[in-house]
Amino acid sequence: YVQLTRGSTTIRVPLNRVASDPKENIYLRANDVLTLIRDPQTFIAYGATGQNAEIRFDAEGLNLAQAMAKSGGLIDSRSDAAGLFVFRYEPAYIARALRPDSPLVQPGRLTPFVFRLNLHDPNSLFLAQNFAIKNKDVLYVSNAPIIELEKAMQVFSTLQQPVSTGASLCIASKTC
Repeated sequence: YVQLTRGSTTIRVPLNRVASDPKENIYLRANDVLTLIRDPQTFIAYGATGQNAEIRFDAEGLNLAQAMAKSGGLIDSRSDAAGLFVFRYEPAYIARALRPDSPLVQPGRLTPFVFRLNLHDPNSLFLAQNFAIKNKDVLYVSNAPIIELEKAMQVFSTLQQPVSTGASLCIASKTC
């Protein structure tokens, strides 16, 4: 980022915007303070994605479709296509515009938001291309319901295996 402080006004702009847009590349005046700020933009991917990690992206932005690709996409055998979530905090004025009566909205504080996307609906892929990922967002893909059943069956199988082995040994040795 490039940050310019002129008097009591401070503006921060991504460096690549200053370099690519002549309107952003302005002349400095006496007493201006110009600061270059390194502030990597990241989001976190969790759940049934190909990569559970904190992932960097350019300051100019990233959409949800790109974020899904950067996180390795959804794992076909594990993910629930109806359970793609983005968690973020928004300023109170945005929350008030959407839910004026929400008790979660506190003046001057950030409000937690959860956005859900159902990828079974083909229109959601267009939405994903227009949904901006912001710095510090959390992308979560839930497991398919059958996965929870498989986990329970694995636990049962693990507990049952020693009993089966003991019974087999007992029968083979004819000591039962």
